[in-house]
Parts: sequence; structure tokens; C-alpha cells
Amino acid sequence: MRQDWSARFRMCLVWMSGCALTWGACPHPASGAMFRFHYEADGVNASGLLQTNDLPDPNGALQIVGISGMRNGVAIAALWPTGQAIPLNDGYPVDNLLLVQSPYLTLHGFGYSLADGSYANPFFANFTQPPSAVEFFSNPQLPAGSQTREGPIALSITAVPEPTGWQLLAALAAALGLPALQAWRQQRHTPAPAR
Repeated sequence: MRQDWSARFRMCLVWMSGCALTWGACPHPASGAMFRFHYEADGVNASGLLQTNDLPDPNGALQIVGISGMRNGVAIAALWPTGQAIPLNDGYPVDNLLLVQSPYLTLHGFGYSLADGSYANPFFANFTQPPSAVEFFSNPQLPAGSQTREGPIALSITAVPEPTGWQLLAALAAALGLPALQAWRQQRHTPAPAR
């Protein structure tokens, strides 16, 4: 008995449309936003991803809640706790806030630890002329006198776009509709068995 693949294909499209409408009408939990960061200076090259919450504070800043990436080929191990200074930078606690517009960082910036036991704290130095992004770097394992470095950095931060509902629907349609279409075409070209 021949199967009617065109009717199945139409039913699949109706089902996907219903799913998309249902999905779009339901509230979704906040998952946070992602931002790519990159900064460099003489002897410094750092890049990776920052994950933030979705709700800006009254000043329009997003709280950084996660980090991944590399600094000079060393993996970033963890985001440094908010309200604490990285080692050897006492008196300068990080706030782990991200501004969605330039200058992107606050005076306290964000901090992170690296897999080799060193630490970094990029921040916005509004007290320098001209104001600029700066990185404070510390490595307690180095000899005294060479454990810290501070200097200006060229910083860029860009939002990572999230897929929209229509992009997800198109992906779902491709995943479900393509096999059905291929099966329908194959069925059309296969002669019916003799009775």
C-alpha cells in the first residue's frame, strides 16, 4: 500500500507551526547574555566569552556570572568573586560589571584566575589622561618585584547574538521536513508493486 507522503509532510508543517506558536506564547526563563571580549597590549593577548545575567542594574550594567577563554595561551580558570580583589591588588575589589556601551568596564572591572596560578583584572581607568582600559596582572609565584604589571589595553567587547524563534523554527523544519521530503520523492519514483 502506497503511503501519502504529501499529506504527512503537510501534517508535519502544521504540527511545527503549532509548536512555534505555543513556544512563542510561553514565558522563557532568563538564561543570560553572552559577550565576546578581546584585549591586547605589548606582551598581552586575552580573549574569550563573558556570560551575564539578563537584568541590568539601575546604572545599566550587567552582572558577569561566568567566563571562559585564554590569556597568552593559558586557560582562564574562573571568574574572581565579586567584591574581592585579585591577589596582590589589595584595596581594589572587582565588581564584575559589564556596561553594554563603551567604555564597557567600570573602575573596578572584572577579575579572573588563570590555570597557571596567575590573575588578571581589566578595568576602565577614568582617572588617566586620556581615560582608557587597563589590565592589572599578578602572579604570586614570580620573584618579588616582577609579580605585578599594569598597563593600558586595547579592548573590544561584542554581544553574541542569540538565535531567534524563527531561526529555531527553520532549523526544526529542516530537521523534520527534509527527511519527509526525501522519503516522499523516493516513494514517487518507486513503482507500485504488482497485485
